[in-house]
Amino acid sequence: LIRLFDSSDMVAKQTLEVIRDEVIDLKVQLGMYPLRNQEAFNQAEIARGVALARDFRSIVVGVSVGNETMVSWSFNPISPTEMTRYLKQVRGQVTQPVTTDDNWAFYAAAPQELLDTIDYAAVHSYPLLDTIFQPGLWDWQQTAVPAEQRAAAMVAAAIASAKREIGAVRTYLDSVGRRNLPLVIGETGWKAAPSGGETMRAHPVNQQLYVQALREWQAEGRRTGTGPQAVFVFQAFDEPWKQGDDLWGFFNVNRQARCVVRAAFPSSQWAP
Repeated sequence: LIRLFDSSDMVAKQTLEVIRDEVIDLKVQLGMYPLRNQEAFNQAEIARGVALARDFRSIVVGVSVGNETMVSWSFNPISPTEMTRYLKQVRGQVTQPVTTDDNWAFYAAAPQELLDTIDYAAVHSYPLLDTIFQPGLWDWQQTAVPAEQRAAAMVAAAIASAKREIGAVRTYLDSVGRRNLPLVIGETGWKAAPSGGETMRAHPVNQQLYVQALREWQAEGRRTGTGPQAVFVFQAFDEPWKQGDDLWGFFNVNRQARCVVRAAFPSSQWAP
């Protein structure tokens, strides 16, 4: 299962066509990417997304409208009222379940009208970024642990922080009558190398440890009925154009595989 962020011809349509034409065993959460104060663009984007959801019904298993638009620090702010309008518009035209992707801090206090419009909550949690923007939120240094154990201890503490954030969302949803609303992690990840100050944290081995811990958490959630029902790990490929927000990829910009996915590729395709 992969996530696409928009419904553009250049990215979304071509990706869906390749999956269909090459008979690749992939399902897709399709995105629609509205922009602030761009109603004409947004209506065109919704029209493209609806058409793709209908044309690729066997591949598109969910539709997400918007990405981190309602959390307080959004660089592309769209009000919950406006987002609810877009969600209702899309939901009335597609058969797939519909959501909006946003940070856990928004979802832990989301307005009822929006929650009543979505079919599942797609919640973001980034413990690694928290060490930059909220130093002290959790102990990434783990100095009380022997040096050779600190990477594993750091990742365990990161997962514990993510569990607290996702747990806060689940508690809130339950408290407002949405106990049966499914919850997925719409984004989380770990950088393979520092690009925004994450020295001694971002590393390809730490990335592998974090993804493995996410898999264990998801498996536990499926056994017990608690926790996320799916996890989207950000992201497939590096994006140098993002500069300080780059180097999250399972593959570098040359399409070479990092530790987290090396087992699926010959050593000639491994990242150095």
